[in-house]
Amino acid sequence: MSAVAVAVVTFAFAALIGWAHARPGAVPAVYWVAVLAAWAAAWWLNQRLAAAAPRRGGNGLRDILSPLLFGLVVFALWEIACVGGGIPFVLLPPPSAILAKLASSGAIVLPDFVQTVIKSALPGWIMPADITSVAAASALMSSSMMSLRAT
Repeated sequence: MSAVAVAVVTFAFAALIGWAHARPGAVPAVYWVAVLAAWAAAWWLNQRLAAAAPRRGGNGLRDILSPLLFGLVVFALWEIACVGGGIPFVLLPPPSAILAKLASSGAIVLPDFVQTVIKSALPGWIMPADITSVAAASALMSSSMMSLRAT
């Protein structure tokens, strides 16, 4: 049941995105009714997936399907709202345009990514964890030493 429902919801959102791109900013009112119906179906499906009992051992596709579906629906609704609603590109570009720009600007973005994420953010995230670990070990050692002296 879930696989069929996921396929139906995926097809519905793909059709709605295609419809929006065929008539950007000029979709009829029935389009927005269809968007609301697809969103309600995705919500219903996501609740069923989240409520399903997890399997023993986990780590399967079933465990990540609910958050994955939620994220894809958010991106689909963003695309639908931007293109179907005719939102000016400078105010809110659709995710497809952002991904296309990132893909075409890889040579420019990659060095910035390395500098920002690899050289700055990750070390800044790891160093406090290391310092905290050393401080915790030091506190544990000193409390152990104190208890040894007391005996």
